[in-house]
Amino acid sequence: MKEEQVSIQDVLILVRRNLGRYFFCVIVSLAIAISLVYYIPKKFKATGQLNIESGYFQNPMVSDLISEVHDPSERISQRMALLRLALTDAFIDTLGERYKVYKSVRNEKALALQREILRSRIEFFSVNRNAFQVSVIGSTAQSAYQMTADVLDHMIETAIAQRNNTLVKTRDALQESLQSMGSALAGSSGPLASFRQSLEQELQELRANLRALKSQLSEQHPDVLKLKKREQSISALLGQSQRQAETNAKELSRELMNPDAKESTQNVYNELLKKLSYLHIAIELNKDKESASSVSVIQQPAIPTHAFFPRLDVFGLVGFVIGNILAFISIVFSEMKRGSFLSPAVAAHQFDVELLGTIPRIPQGKRLPLLETVSEGAVPLSLN
Repeated sequence: MKEEQVSIQDVLILVRRNLGRYFFCVIVSLAIAISLVYYIPKKFKATGQLNIESGYFQNPMVSDLISEVHDPSERISQRMALLRLALTDAFIDTLGERYKVYKSVRNEKALALQREILRSRIEFFSVNRNAFQVSVIGSTAQSAYQMTADVLDHMIETAIAQRNNTLVKTRDALQESLQSMGSALAGSSGPLASFRQSLEQELQELRANLRALKSQLSEQHPDVLKLKKREQSISALLGQSQRQAETNAKELSRELMNPDAKESTQNVYNELLKKLSYLHIAIELNKDKESASSVSVIQQPAIPTHAFFPRLDVFGLVGFVIGNILAFISIVFSEMKRGSFLSPAVAAHQFDVELLGTIPRIPQGKRLPLLETVSEGAVPLSLN
C-alpha cells in the first residue's frame, strides 16, 4: 500500500466537489434566521439615568440625630436597595394593568408569575458612584418609553418618601420630647393631657350613643352590652392616664426644676428647639421631587427607534455560524461515506494493485457473462 500524500490539486478537487453543499447549507441557514426576525414578536428597550447624590445620605444640621452613610460602597448598596424598594408588587401590578401587559388570570399563582416576568423586564445597574441606568423592555416602542418614565418617577418618589419619612419620624420624636419637657416646666401633663382630652370626648360620645340605644333596645341587647363594656374600658383607661400623668409630671418636674440642673435643662431645650427648626427646613426641602435636589433624572428616556430583540445583525450572524457548522458536518459525513465506497479505479490506485475488471449486473436472460476483463479479446462464458 502506497503512502497517501495530499496535494494542492486534491484539496482543490475536494473544495470544488463540496462547494455547492457548503453554499446550500449557509444560504438556507441565513434565510431561516433572517425570516425568524420578521416572525418573532419584537421587543423594545427604553433607557434613562437616575442620579442619587451623596447629600441624600447626609444630614449636616441634624447629623447627631440621624445617622449618615459615608462609605462609598455602602452608599451604592443603599442606592440599590432604594431602587429595589420602589418595585413593589402593587406598583408592578399597576404598571402591568395600565399598559395591558397582564393577561386575564383567575388564580394568584398565574398573577405572581406574570408579576415576576414584568419585574424581570425592569433593569437597573450602577453607572458610577451616583448615577444608575434604568431600562424597561416593552412590546412596543411607545409602551417601553412610557413604562421607563413611570419607573423613573416612582423610584424618585420612593427615595424622597423614604428620606422624608426618616425626617418626619425624627421631628415627631423631637416634638414629643420638647412637649414633655415644656409641659413639665409649665406644670401640665403635656401629651398625656391631650390624650386624656380625647378619651373624655370619646367617652361623652359613647355615653350619648348608649342612652339613645337604651331608648330603643333592652339592657341585655348585645349592642347595649358591647357599648357598656367599651364605656368601662375607656373609664378605666382615663383613670390610669390621669394617675400616670401626675406621676410623670412630678418625677420630671423634680429632675428638671432642680436648681443644679436648671441651666443645663434650658440649654438642652434651646438646642432641641434649634434642631426642630432645622428638621422643619429639611422636610420642606424634601417634600416632593421638584424641591428635592439630591434625587433627579439626569437622562430622560427616549422612544427607541429599533427593536431590542430580535436584531437582524445578531440573527444573521447566528444563521451564518450555524450554516458553517452544518456545512462542515455534512461535508465530513459525505467524505467519510465516499471513502467507505471507493470506485474500482481509485481503490486500485490507492492500494497499488492491478485492475483486472468489473463484475457487471446479472441480466434476466439465460446468457450470464461472468467476467469482463479490461484486456482485448475477452471471452464471455456461458452456463449453457
